[in-house]
Order: sequence, then C-alpha cells, then structure tokens
Amino acid sequence: MGKIFFKTAIGIAFLLIYCFNSGCYDPDTKNSQPVCTITNPNEGDEYIKGQQVNIAVNADDEDIPLDTLTVQIYVDDINFATLRESPYSYKLNTSDDEIDTGMHMIRAVVTDSRDGRDEDSVNIRIISNNGEQSPNADFIVDPKSGSLSTVFSVDASVSSDPFDTITNLQVRWDWETDGEWDTDFAVTKTATHQYIDVGTYEISLKARNSQGFTDTTSQSVTVTTSGNTGCKDVTEVEYQGKTYQTVEIGNQCWLKQNLDVGVMINGSKDQEDNGTIEKYCYENNTDNCDTYGALYQWDEMMKYTEENGIQGICPDGWHIPTDTEWKALEMRLGMTQAQADQKEFRGDDEGGKLKEEGGDHWKVPNKGATNASGFTALGAGNRNTTKDFTNQLKNAYFWTSTVYDNARAWHRNLYYDNTGVYRFEYHRNNAFSVRCLKDSN
Repeated sequence: MGKIFFKTAIGIAFLLIYCFNSGCYDPDTKNSQPVCTITNPNEGDEYIKGQQVNIAVNADDEDIPLDTLTVQIYVDDINFATLRESPYSYKLNTSDDEIDTGMHMIRAVVTDSRDGRDEDSVNIRIISNNGEQSPNADFIVDPKSGSLSTVFSVDASVSSDPFDTITNLQVRWDWETDGEWDTDFAVTKTATHQYIDVGTYEISLKARNSQGFTDTTSQSVTVTTSGNTGCKDVTEVEYQGKTYQTVEIGNQCWLKQNLDVGVMINGSKDQEDNGTIEKYCYENNTDNCDTYGALYQWDEMMKYTEENGIQGICPDGWHIPTDTEWKALEMRLGMTQAQADQKEFRGDDEGGKLKEEGGDHWKVPNKGATNASGFTALGAGNRNTTKDFTNQLKNAYFWTSTVYDNARAWHRNLYYDNTGVYRFEYHRNNAFSVRCLKDSN
C-alpha cells in the first residue's frame, strides 16, 4: 500500500509541474484572447535605407503564461521573425534586398497555446540615403517673356521618377510662387496661364510620385507692356479709310484705338438719324479726331436701336461692348465681381492699367498709368448735354451698348487723377469715345 501511495504522489507532482509550465485547463473554461501592441516603431516613422529598425512588441494574456505565447513579425506579409520569449523584440535590417525604399507595413501577430490570436500593425517609410526616392521635377515654359496678352504654356513631361512612369507622376502649379498652389495635383503635365500685371514671375512646379515623395522646381518669366502684336487671329483692321490695331486682353479682342468714322458735324448740333454716320471732333478740330478718335452720342453709335451688344457703327465682325463685357475686361485686370457690379469708382489700379502712360495725351499726374493691358486709353474728353466740349486730357469716356432707362445708358470713365474705373449711367445725349469689341466665335 505504501508503494502505491508513493507512486501516486510522484505522479501528481509531475502533473502539477507540467500544468504549471504548460497550463492545464478545464476545456469548458473560456479562453481570454491575447493582446498584441507594437510599441516601436510608431506610425509614419521614417528610416534611411540601411538603418536598423528596432521592433518592440508588447504581448499579454490573462489566463496563459507569457512564455507560452508566440509572436511573429511580418514586413509586407513576409515573415521575418518568430519570437517565443519576452521581451518580444526584433532588429530589422533595412539593407535587406526585400526592403525597398517607400512605404512598408510592419505587422506583429501573437498566438497562444489555445489558438487565441491578436495582431497590430504600423506603417513606416524607408528613404534613400542619396535622395533617389524623390522624383525629379522639371518643366519647359514657352515663351520666357511676353505681354499681358501672352499665354504662357508649361510642360512637365520632362520630369522623371524612380518609382513611377511619367504618365502616373502627379504635378501641380503655382504661377506666382506665392506659397499658394493654383492647381491641384493631377497627372496632366501641361497647363497655360496669362498674367494681369507686368513684372517678373516665378512659376513653381511640384511633382509627386505614388510613394508620396515630392520635388519642386521653378523658372522665371517676364511680362511687359511691349511686344503686343495684336490679337492672335487679327492684328489690324481696315475700316473706312483708317487702320486700327488690335489688343488681346484675356479672351477679348479690342480695337486699340478709339473709333473715328463718319462725317464731322459742328458740336452745336445734335447727331441725327439721317442714314449718315455723324461724328464730333473735339473743339470742331479734325486733328483731334486723328489723335483721339471721334465722339458719338449714344443713339448715333447704336444706329438708333437699343439692342444690347449690337454692331452699331463698328466694322463687320465687331460690336459695341456691353456693360457685362466691360466688367469682364475689368475683372481680367484684377477687379472682383462684387467691385465690378458697383457704381462710381471701383477697383484699385485697373484704370491705370487701361491708360496710356505719360503726359502726351493726359494731364499730369496721370495717376497710376501703366497701360499694362495695352488698351492705351487717351484723355479724349467729351461733348456734354449743353453742347460744350470739355475734359480733354482729364478724362476718357466710353459708351457701352447697355441701356439703363429710356434716357440713359451705362458708360465707363477714366480720370487723370484716379487709378480706378468709374461706372455710371449718363444721358444718351452726351458724346463719348467708342471702342469696338470683336465678336466671339
């Protein structure tokens, strides 16, 4: 009997030791799942190619001894290590051929002896130690200089990238390098831009590859008032014995000179609907028509209709600009829609961009005049409702074809001592200058 008791005690002792080391559990007892947390590296950490990554994992289980847990380390689903002892750590050598530059997911999977499982993951970026992970941003700009009518074209298809084909490389543009990107990232490599002010500008290009790496470069272009050779499809217009140059501003094509067509009548008479185009020359002097263009009452200019945007006395293919078309011109030069819709003086320097520089055809100081648009407005003056000629060198008045009411119409006025553009409704019996606008195709 004693021998049997001794053998039984020995067996129980061995069983207790085994259960202590390996775990003996009632199969009806619910298994708590293990918990896995990667404590290093952190999400988004960057490492230089060849640098060691210390991977540390915290694994725990409420009802199974830690030394019965197994932790497996994966990099992009490739198993790099199997760890069975705490602390669970692994030193990843990024020089490995399987670790390229770019984004990689590190994943840790913990399992227990009862098939419990948990995992955690972080993403890290491996960068080259010589910058080869970034694209090479480059572009062609044509032309390198021009005027406000010049459309500058850029092409970033000469860029390159170690990861992506040029087709997949994304680019965006900043036309003034002012820190605010003017376009969103896109795979289209070409773009165009037209400036509203003279000056030298830096065009910036940022290229981005599929790995998220970027590169930026810039080139300068010069915008001047000179070099404006007219609209792209018509540089000059012959009309009733006179030649008019053209100027392209945004998507509009304007005559560059005030219209001078018809038979001069004395300023003491009103123009009449008699089948003949009648005009005024300031102070009844034809030299003034040669220099500043003629002056017309609104109804004469419109050929006695009220149709908005009508040809009127303009050449075929051209028309009297509407109030809206004048607003489009002003906004092209920098005015906001809200400013353009206001009455009286509006904007900042848009009037200066329309006025000829200097004092040949304007009274000093001719404030803010740059003629940056090439419009070349002259201080032609007007003939008022009391039949007097006034304001030569001080003002440039322009009719629109837009009616305000049965006695008035919208007009524009530039002043020698103001940089804005004046918008108001004036009586149609006033005689102002006329600029013709080319019909849109």
